[in-house]
Amino acid sequence: MTPPVTPRPAVTPHQKETAHAHAAPNHRPPREKGYNTMATQRHLTVDEVCEELDIARSTFDDWRAKGRGPKCLKLPNGKLRIRRSDYETWLDSCMEVAA
Repeated sequence: MTPPVTPRPAVTPHQKETAHAHAAPNHRPPREKGYNTMATQRHLTVDEVCEELDIARSTFDDWRAKGRGPKCLKLPNGKLRIRRSDYETWLDSCMEVAA
């Protein structure tokens, strides 16, 4: 006969909020919606820019090839990043004045 299984106690909301406080000092809490949002980031990924503009990655690549996209930084690993300030400047340059 096997011993009965004891159910785990429920986690209280307070335990959820303070769970990351007891982690190692260099441990970052898990990503949650709104954590490190685009508005607070200094550099954006291409995927984040595409998501914000609701465009496909191929559209971004096409704009970049034609010199029509925002300025990008190429990291040593080959990945691209866009400075938030460059992105905002580029967006402003895309504004059309209403006739």
